[in-house]
Amino acid sequence: MGEGDCRHTYIDPYMRWADRHGVSYLGWTWDTHGGWTCRAGPSLITDYSGSPTGFGIGLREHLRALAR
Repeated sequence: MGEGDCRHTYIDPYMRWADRHGVSYLGWTWDTHGGWTCRAGPSLITDYSGSPTGFGIGLREHLRALAR
């Protein structure tokens, strides 16, 4: 799954729905080159030290909440 608008307004409700229905999901993509930016494609990170995009923050926080 991905979100190309630098936010997580689509993936938040999707992940909640998927969790309730036993549907798997995978965040896409762990890449910062070749046009993969949060505006040009659904990148989770802004650099290779792992700084998250807005989309990456949404996925990270959702997964953290599941681990509690």
